[in-house]
Amino acid sequence: MTFGDNREHDENGWIIYPRDVTYRAQYFVNWKDAGLPGDHPAKANLHLTEDLINYVTEPGERVMDINGGSGSILIGVTTGRLVTSIEIAPHFINWQRLSLDKMITSGDAEIETGHMILEGNCQKYLPIPASAIVFSPPYSKAMNADTKSGVYKDQPELAAAIEGYRYGGNENIGNLDNFLYNRRMKEIYKLCFDSLSSGGKICILIKDRISAGKRIDLGRPAVNMMGSVGFQMFEWVRWLTPGSSFANIHKSKGRRIVEDEHIIIMEKP
Repeated sequence: MTFGDNREHDENGWIIYPRDVTYRAQYFVNWKDAGLPGDHPAKANLHLTEDLINYVTEPGERVMDINGGSGSILIGVTTGRLVTSIEIAPHFINWQRLSLDKMITSGDAEIETGHMILEGNCQKYLPIPASAIVFSPPYSKAMNADTKSGVYKDQPELAAAIEGYRYGGNENIGNLDNFLYNRRMKEIYKLCFDSLSSGGKICILIKDRISAGKRIDLGRPAVNMMGSVGFQMFEWVRWLTPGSSFANIHKSKGRRIVEDEHIIIMEKP
Protein backbone atom coordinates (compact mmCIF):
# COMPACT_ATOMS: atom_id res chain seq x y z
CA MET A 1 0.00 0.00 0.00
CA THR A 2 1.22 3.48 -0.89
CA PHE A 3 0.05 6.66 0.76
CA GLY A 4 -3.01 8.10 -1.00
CA ASP A 5 -4.01 4.85 -2.75
CA ASN A 6 -7.58 5.34 -1.52
CA ARG A 7 -7.82 8.82 -3.07
CA GLU A 8 -8.46 10.02 -6.60
CA HIS A 9 -5.42 10.94 -8.71
CA ASP A 10 -5.03 13.26 -11.68
CA GLU A 11 -3.29 12.52 -14.99
CA ASN A 12 0.09 13.33 -13.41
CA GLY A 13 -0.43 10.81 -10.64
CA TRP A 14 -0.89 13.59 -8.09
CA ILE A 15 -3.32 12.88 -5.25
CA ILE A 16 -6.52 14.93 -5.28
CA TYR A 17 -8.04 16.09 -2.00
CA PRO A 18 -11.32 17.95 -1.61
CA ARG A 19 -11.34 21.38 -0.02
CA ASP A 20 -11.69 21.22 3.74
CA VAL A 21 -13.74 24.34 4.54
CA THR A 22 -16.82 22.45 5.75
CA TYR A 23 -14.78 19.79 7.53
CA ARG A 24 -12.66 22.41 9.29
CA ALA A 25 -15.74 24.34 10.46
CA GLN A 26 -17.01 21.15 12.11
CA TYR A 27 -14.03 20.82 14.43
CA PHE A 28 -12.12 24.11 14.52
CA VAL A 29 -12.86 27.60 15.82
CA ASN A 30 -13.04 30.22 13.07
CA TRP A 31 -10.19 32.76 13.10
CA LYS A 32 -12.69 35.60 13.53
CA ASP A 33 -14.23 33.93 16.58
CA ALA A 34 -10.69 33.54 17.95
CA GLY A 35 -10.25 37.31 17.75
CA LEU A 36 -7.52 37.25 15.10
CA PRO A 37 -7.04 40.05 12.53
CA GLY A 38 -6.77 37.55 9.68
CA ASP A 39 -6.80 33.86 8.83
CA HIS A 40 -3.61 31.80 8.90
CA PRO A 41 -2.16 32.14 5.38
CA ALA A 42 -0.91 28.55 5.07
CA LYS A 43 -3.30 26.09 6.70
CA ALA A 44 -2.73 22.42 5.89
CA ASN A 45 -5.56 20.55 4.19
CA LEU A 46 -7.39 18.65 6.95
CA HIS A 47 -8.21 15.62 4.79
CA LEU A 48 -4.55 15.26 3.87
CA THR A 49 -3.39 15.83 7.44
CA GLU A 50 -5.81 13.23 8.78
CA ASP A 51 -4.77 10.68 6.15
CA LEU A 52 -1.11 11.18 7.08
CA ILE A 53 -1.82 10.83 10.80
CA ASN A 54 -3.78 7.63 10.24
CA TYR A 55 -1.12 6.28 7.85
CA VAL A 56 1.86 6.64 10.18
CA THR A 57 0.31 6.16 13.65
CA GLU A 58 -2.14 3.95 15.50
CA PRO A 59 -4.78 5.08 18.02
CA GLY A 60 -3.15 5.86 21.35
CA GLU A 61 0.16 6.86 19.76
CA ARG A 62 1.53 10.41 19.79
CA VAL A 63 1.78 12.54 16.65
CA MET A 64 3.53 15.90 16.73
CA ASP A 65 3.59 19.08 14.65
CA ILE A 66 6.59 21.27 15.48
CA ASN A 67 5.27 24.19 13.41
CA GLY A 68 1.67 24.07 14.57
CA GLY A 69 0.19 27.23 13.01
CA SER A 70 -3.59 27.05 13.03
CA GLY A 71 -3.52 23.62 14.69
CA SER A 72 -4.49 21.31 11.83
CA ILE A 73 -2.64 18.46 13.59
CA LEU A 74 -5.38 18.54 16.26
CA ILE A 75 -7.63 16.59 13.90
CA GLY A 76 -5.73 13.58 15.23
CA VAL A 77 -7.53 13.78 18.57
CA THR A 78 -10.80 12.85 16.84
CA THR A 79 -9.36 9.42 15.97
CA GLY A 80 -7.78 8.69 19.32
CA ARG A 81 -4.25 9.96 18.76
CA LEU A 82 -2.32 11.89 21.37
CA VAL A 83 -1.28 15.20 19.85
CA THR A 84 1.61 17.57 20.51
CA SER A 85 1.58 20.93 18.75
CA ILE A 86 4.43 23.44 19.13
CA GLU A 87 3.88 26.99 17.89
CA ILE A 88 5.86 30.16 18.45
CA ALA A 89 3.02 32.69 18.08
CA PRO A 90 0.86 33.31 21.19
CA HIS A 91 -2.20 34.28 19.10
CA PHE A 92 -2.08 30.98 17.22
CA ILE A 93 -1.54 29.06 20.47
CA ASN A 94 -4.73 30.59 21.87
CA TRP A 95 -6.56 29.68 18.65
CA GLN A 96 -5.41 26.07 18.90
CA ARG A 97 -6.53 25.82 22.51
CA LEU A 98 -9.97 27.15 21.62
CA SER A 99 -10.27 24.54 18.86
CA LEU A 100 -9.16 21.73 21.17
CA ASP A 101 -11.71 22.85 23.75
CA LYS A 102 -14.38 22.80 21.04
CA MET A 103 -13.50 19.22 20.14
CA ILE A 104 -13.51 18.07 23.75
CA THR A 105 -16.71 19.81 24.86
CA SER A 106 -18.54 18.58 21.75
CA GLY A 107 -17.44 15.02 22.45
CA ASP A 108 -15.46 14.77 19.21
CA ALA A 109 -12.13 14.18 20.97
CA GLU A 110 -11.77 10.49 21.79
CA ILE A 111 -9.03 11.14 24.36
CA GLU A 112 -9.52 14.21 26.52
CA THR A 113 -6.16 14.27 28.29
CA GLY A 114 -2.54 13.93 27.29
CA HIS A 115 -2.53 16.47 24.48
CA MET A 116 0.14 19.17 24.57
CA ILE A 117 -0.03 22.63 22.99
CA LEU A 118 3.32 24.29 23.62
CA GLU A 119 4.21 27.92 22.99
CA GLY A 120 7.70 28.80 21.80
CA ASN A 121 10.56 27.83 19.54
CA CYS A 122 10.44 24.06 18.94
CA GLN A 123 14.18 23.83 19.63
CA LYS A 124 13.49 24.73 23.25
CA TYR A 125 11.28 21.65 23.66
CA LEU A 126 12.68 18.96 21.38
CA PRO A 127 13.34 16.11 21.63
CA ILE A 128 9.85 15.04 22.73
CA PRO A 129 8.95 11.34 22.39
CA ALA A 130 6.50 10.74 19.53
CA SER A 131 5.56 7.98 17.12
CA ALA A 132 5.41 10.38 14.17
CA ILE A 133 6.02 14.01 13.26
CA VAL A 134 3.86 15.71 10.62
CA PHE A 135 4.55 19.32 9.65
CA SER A 136 5.16 21.86 6.92
CA PRO A 137 8.64 23.38 7.20
CA PRO A 138 8.71 27.18 6.99
CA TYR A 139 10.43 28.81 4.03
CA SER A 140 13.38 31.13 4.30
CA LYS A 141 12.02 34.68 4.08
CA ALA A 142 8.64 33.11 3.29
CA MET A 143 6.48 36.12 4.03
CA ASN A 144 8.29 38.88 2.16
CA ALA A 145 5.18 40.30 0.52
CA ASP A 146 5.25 44.07 0.88
CA THR A 147 1.84 44.57 2.42
CA LYS A 148 2.64 48.13 3.47
CA SER A 149 3.08 49.18 -0.15
CA GLY A 150 -0.54 48.32 -0.85
CA VAL A 151 0.06 45.12 -2.83
CA TYR A 152 -2.88 43.58 -0.97
CA LYS A 153 -4.88 46.76 -0.43
CA ASP A 154 -8.02 45.06 -1.76
CA GLN A 155 -7.50 42.12 0.63
CA PRO A 156 -7.03 43.60 4.11
CA GLU A 157 -7.63 40.29 5.90
CA LEU A 158 -4.86 38.61 3.89
CA ALA A 159 -2.54 41.56 4.50
CA ALA A 160 -3.19 41.36 8.24
CA ALA A 161 -2.52 37.62 8.23
CA ILE A 162 0.79 38.05 6.40
CA GLU A 163 1.94 40.81 8.72
CA GLY A 164 0.88 38.75 11.73
CA TYR A 165 2.86 35.80 10.45
CA ARG A 166 6.13 37.75 10.60
CA TYR A 167 6.46 37.11 14.31
CA GLY A 168 9.22 35.91 16.58
CA GLY A 169 12.19 37.69 15.02
CA ASN A 170 15.10 35.31 14.54
CA GLU A 171 13.34 32.77 16.75
CA ASN A 172 11.07 32.20 13.74
CA ILE A 173 13.35 30.57 11.19
CA GLY A 174 11.08 31.73 8.38
CA ASN A 175 12.59 35.17 9.00
CA LEU A 176 16.18 33.97 8.40
CA ASP A 177 18.29 34.16 5.24
CA ASN A 178 19.03 30.93 3.35
CA PHE A 179 22.35 30.18 5.06
CA LEU A 180 21.06 30.56 8.61
CA TYR A 181 17.78 28.92 7.69
CA ASN A 182 19.51 25.77 6.37
CA ARG A 183 21.76 25.52 9.41
CA ARG A 184 18.81 25.87 11.78
CA MET A 185 16.64 23.38 9.85
CA LYS A 186 19.37 20.74 10.02
CA GLU A 187 19.48 21.18 13.79
CA ILE A 188 15.70 20.81 13.94
CA TYR A 189 15.66 17.66 11.80
CA LYS A 190 18.26 16.14 14.15
CA LEU A 191 16.02 16.95 17.13
CA CYS A 192 13.10 15.34 15.26
CA PHE A 193 15.25 12.26 14.68
CA ASP A 194 16.02 12.09 18.41
CA SER A 195 12.30 12.43 19.23
CA LEU A 196 11.29 9.31 17.33
CA SER A 197 11.78 5.69 18.24
CA SER A 198 13.05 3.17 15.69
CA GLY A 199 10.54 2.93 12.83
CA GLY A 200 9.07 6.34 13.61
CA LYS A 201 8.10 8.51 10.64
CA ILE A 202 8.64 12.16 9.81
CA CYS A 203 6.20 13.52 7.21
CA ILE A 204 6.74 16.90 5.62
CA LEU A 205 4.59 18.89 3.23
CA ILE A 206 6.71 21.24 1.15
CA LYS A 207 5.98 23.12 -2.04
CA ASP A 208 8.47 24.16 -4.71
CA ARG A 209 8.85 27.89 -5.36
CA ILE A 210 9.11 30.08 -8.43
CA SER A 211 12.10 32.42 -8.59
CA ALA A 212 12.80 34.61 -11.63
CA GLY A 213 10.28 32.53 -13.58
CA LYS A 214 12.01 29.22 -12.80
CA ARG A 215 10.79 26.43 -10.57
CA ILE A 216 13.05 25.79 -7.58
CA ASP A 217 12.97 22.21 -6.28
CA LEU A 218 12.67 22.24 -2.49
CA GLY A 219 11.85 18.57 -2.08
CA ARG A 220 15.29 17.15 -2.87
CA PRO A 221 17.22 19.53 -0.55
CA ALA A 222 14.82 18.65 2.29
CA VAL A 223 15.30 14.93 1.65
CA ASN A 224 19.07 15.35 1.58
CA MET A 225 19.02 17.32 4.82
CA MET A 226 16.87 14.73 6.60
CA GLY A 227 19.08 11.98 5.23
CA SER A 228 22.16 13.70 6.61
CA VAL A 229 20.84 13.33 10.18
CA GLY A 230 19.92 9.67 9.78
CA PHE A 231 16.45 9.41 8.23
CA GLN A 232 15.80 6.97 5.38
CA MET A 233 13.33 7.39 2.51
CA PHE A 234 9.98 5.69 3.06
CA GLU A 235 7.63 7.28 0.48
CA TRP A 236 7.55 10.37 -1.71
CA VAL A 237 4.38 11.38 -3.55
CA ARG A 238 2.69 14.63 -4.57
CA TRP A 239 -0.76 16.10 -4.30
CA LEU A 240 -2.61 18.66 -6.40
CA THR A 241 -3.15 21.72 -4.23
CA PRO A 242 -6.37 23.74 -4.59
CA GLY A 243 -4.42 27.01 -4.68
CA SER A 244 -3.63 29.41 -1.87
CA SER A 245 -4.51 33.10 -1.72
CA PHE A 246 -0.92 33.88 -2.68
CA ALA A 247 -1.00 31.54 -5.70
CA ASN A 248 -4.34 32.88 -6.89
CA ILE A 249 -3.03 36.45 -6.79
CA HIS A 250 0.03 35.53 -8.84
CA LYS A 251 -2.03 33.44 -11.26
CA SER A 252 -4.42 36.34 -11.84
CA LYS A 253 -1.42 38.44 -12.83
CA GLY A 254 -0.32 35.85 -15.40
CA ARG A 255 2.65 34.64 -13.37
CA ARG A 256 3.82 31.04 -13.28
CA ILE A 257 2.75 29.16 -10.14
CA VAL A 258 3.37 25.74 -8.57
CA GLU A 259 0.22 23.63 -8.37
CA ASP A 260 1.56 20.49 -6.68
CA GLU A 261 3.14 19.87 -3.29
CA HIS A 262 5.59 17.24 -2.06
CA ILE A 263 4.43 14.72 0.54
CA ILE A 264 7.66 13.24 1.83
CA ILE A 265 7.67 10.45 4.42
CA MET A 266 10.99 9.37 5.91
CA GLU A 267 11.71 6.80 8.59
CA LYS A 268 14.10 6.47 11.50
CA PRO A 269 15.90 3.12 11.05
